[in-house]
Parts: sequence; C-alpha cells; structure tokens
Amino acid sequence: MERPRCRSGFCKGQGRGGEKARRRLTDLETWQRKLDAKAAQQAEEDEDKVQFHLSGKYKVCFNSRGNLNLNNPLQFWQFDNSSYFDQRIQLKLEADYGPLNAVVLLDKGNFVFDWKQDSDREQRNKETGS
Repeated sequence: MERPRCRSGFCKGQGRGGEKARRRLTDLETWQRKLDAKAAQQAEEDEDKVQFHLSGKYKVCFNSRGNLNLNNPLQFWQFDNSSYFDQRIQLKLEADYGPLNAVVLLDKGNFVFDWKQDSDREQRNKETGS
C-alpha cells in the first residue's frame, strides 16, 4: 500500500529526512557565510593595493589647403592646394592608493580640439543609437 504524502514535506513519520534537510541547509548557510567573508576580506585587501588605470585616445583629421590662385603676378601669397593629416595622441595613466590619486597625462599632437566635447558627442550618439 502507498504511503500518504503530507503537504509540508516533513511528515512525522519521516524523522531522519528532516534532520538531513536541516543539516544540508546549515551547510549551505555556512558555505554562503564563508563566501561572503572571503569576498569582504578580498575587498579590504584591494583597498590597500595601488590601482592603475591606463587609457588612450587617438584622433586624426584630414585637411586640405585651398587658397586662391588668381594667376596674378602681383599675388603676394604662395598658392598651395596640398592635403595633409593632422593627428593627436593622448595617453593617461591614473594611480589610486586609498584617498590619494595621481594622474600622468602625455599629450602629443599638432592641432587643438576638446577631448571632452568629442566624448560627449559620442555618448549622445550611443544614447540615440545613431
């Protein structure tokens, strides 16, 4: 004959099944506490370490000169219609140690533009999806 099943899952007649379940539950809770403690300890150790962040940017711009050639012998400027590339490179190294922060910025290039303006424009393009 088939035993009746109880709704709670722990019938009075089972006895040991409840103890095993409680033991497994206790083991799982202990394992979770150990993991949390290990993660908290790792976070504390990471705060004591120096953290480095390296980033770089590169921008190139294609330009062409196109001043007027009037074919006039009295023209005092030199006619030039050449094309050329302007480029700029920026390398940024940040170091964090607790409340201290140091930044080294290496910037090399031959034209001026606003890096922040370009990154704001890129962010807006990402948000609009264009």
